[in-house]
Amino acid sequence: MVQPGRKGNSVRPGRVRAACEVLDHEPNNYFLEANGNLPLCEGGAVTGHVAPNDIDDIYRMEVNTSGIVRIDLTHLPPGADYDLYLYNADRGEVTVANTTGSGNETIRLNIPNGRYYIRVYSRTYAGVNTYRLQWVRE
Repeated sequence: MVQPGRKGNSVRPGRVRAACEVLDHEPNNYFLEANGNLPLCEGGAVTGHVAPNDIDDIYRMEVNTSGIVRIDLTHLPPGADYDLYLYNADRGEVTVANTTGSGNETIRLNIPNGRYYIRVYSRTYAGVNTYRLQWVRE
């Protein structure tokens, strides 16, 4: 696993893992800007933020093997309402987690390998709006 706040380039015997990211890069409001064009590291948590004029953050995720993936959006500020979206490589919506209120959001889904995009959307602004985003295979 990659240390939070660093770019990953871990090497396993016989395999090389592509560089990945655990930092939030702005702007990342559109698919083409998705987190500086590096995918999020599996298991690495990114701390992101939104503001009144920046209510969307989009991240790229590369899933190398088909299976169950869990995406967690946590550490939400009191009074804020966030939604969590998953899109496929063609930018078609796969699913959404949109619990009402300031509770955490989770997507757990069996998906084929490929490129995906995660969208964090802030429905309400409550002061300092930070969050923690992480994805893992189960």
